[in-house]
Amino acid sequence: MLNTDPSQYPDENPLADKGGGTSPTPAEVQQYADGLVDPSEIAYDNSYAYRGLDESQITNKDNTYPIHLGTSPRFHRQ
Repeated sequence: MLNTDPSQYPDENPLADKGGGTSPTPAEVQQYADGLVDPSEIAYDNSYAYRGLDESQITNKDNTYPIHLGTSPRFHRQ
C-alpha cells in the first residue's frame, strides 16, 4: 500500500450515488405532514392520523390509524 501511487485511482465516492433519486421528496414530506398519505403506506408510526377526504378509509379494516376526514391543514391554508 505504501508503494502505490493513489493518483492512479479515481477520485470519487462510490457510496455517494444513491441511484434512483432521493426519497422522500419535499412533496411527499408535505403530504405526510398534512395527513394525506394512504394509511396502508405508513408503518410503525403511532402519531400518524389520516386527515384526507377518502371516505373509504373509514371502512378499511386494515387501517389501524385514527381517521379525521377533511381536517388536513392543506384544506384550511390560505
